[in-house]
Amino acid sequence: MEVDVEDEGRYAGYTEVDIIHERFGKEVLFNKNGEWVLTSWEVHFSTLPEPVKNRINDTYPGQVDDDDVEYVEEATGCTYYLIDIENSKQDVKISADGQILN
Repeated sequence: MEVDVEDEGRYAGYTEVDIIHERFGKEVLFNKNGEWVLTSWEVHFSTLPEPVKNRINDTYPGQVDDDDVEYVEEATGCTYYLIDIENSKQDVKISADGQILN
């Protein structure tokens, strides 16, 4: 287990804890009050639901590597895939049904 404090970006000052859960390395983020904010872990593009793969392939053809995807669970109940698009400054949030959220 590794613990550090984020020093930049949207979650600056939040505590990140790296854990192993169900054989996956996961990052768990807590706010300054110690409340759980989100958990994320890497997934392979090939394991994504078909609607997500189809949306990515249609909208960003050839711009996603197999290891550029994370699954995110937020304390709000929101879950999504965070996709790193090559040559783009912003990651894309996509729901399991293929809807782009950002």
